[in-house]
Amino acid sequence: DTIARRTGFTNGERILDLLCGFGRWTPFLAEQNDLVVGLDVSFDCITVAQNMCASLGIHNVEFINNSVKDFLNFS
Repeated sequence: DTIARRTGFTNGERILDLLCGFGRWTPFLAEQNDLVVGLDVSFDCITVAQNMCASLGIHNVEFINNSVKDFLNFS
């Protein structure tokens, strides 16, 4: 099952979804974890993901509009 393979590795607490895009996996991750933080460089993708979560009543997510490089302070 694709969903189980993509989300079954989480610990039930907090997860950082790097390059989350438009939030394709966010509902499944949010269902199994206390907090999901989605990170993506595309403001448009973050907006779509936020709107999707709001329309589905998902409240245990946060989204950050940033690059992985800047977020993790890589040189």
